[in-house]
Amino acid sequence: MIALLGESQVDQLLIVDGMTGEVMADPSFSEPHKWSGGLHIREDGQLVGVKEQGGTASLMLIDQLTAQVSLIAEYPGTLPVFGTAVYDGLTNTIFVVSANFELLQLEATSGQLLTSPKLSKPNPVTDFNWWGGLYIR
Repeated sequence: MIALLGESQVDQLLIVDGMTGEVMADPSFSEPHKWSGGLHIREDGQLVGVKEQGGTASLMLIDQLTAQVSLIAEYPGTLPVFGTAVYDGLTNTIFVVSANFELLQLEATSGQLLTSPKLSKPNPVTDFNWWGGLYIR
């Protein structure tokens, strides 16, 4: 299963069979969300997303059939998160980079903030971002 966001008047969630390309569900969210930390399918099959609103990041549970969202946890003071994140199925953890260059590690079921170490820049004279992605190995 693959979860995609469609652009329309209201953001639409597309649940797609990754093998056939068949759209299995296409509900609309009741309001637009800024999924700056992406959507992730946990090992238990549940869909979660990291969104940003008003300078606070939140981990949300998303119903795949109705696009209803419910709060798992909020992270006040984390500032907006950059638009890249990765889910690690072995540890059930979402890794996302904050605007303060912290590597937020969120437990994907309870939403517990496990750690948020500050990242150092690889080269002090150049700026960088995380749009190339985060990868787990």
